[in-house]
Order: sequence, then C-alpha cells, then structure tokens
Amino acid sequence: MPIRNIPNPLDLRTVSFPKFLHLMPALNRCFRWVTHRTPSGDTISHLLPVGGA
Repeated sequence: MPIRNIPNPLDLRTVSFPKFLHLMPALNRCFRWVTHRTPSGDTISHLLPVGGA
C-alpha cells in the first residue's frame, strides 16, 4: 500500500506556480532536459544531472 499525503517538492500539483518559477533557475543549473526520438517514433524527454550525478 503506497504511503500518501507526503508532499513531493517537485510535484506540480502541490507547488504553487510562483514558487515553481522561483525554483526553475536552480533546476536548470542542476539538470538539463534531454530529448531523443525512439526507433518507434516516440519522443522521450528526461532530466539528466549537469556535471554528473
């Protein structure tokens, strides 16, 4: 049974938009979006840590 009602700081359903905008520069320094296309034609985006984990 999964534990519920634990706030995830990156859960967009619980973070207010101004707070999210405030976090974005820090997130962009720490992570970068990598988008690539799979052989089946799907586009996958995921976050990779900048400068290693």
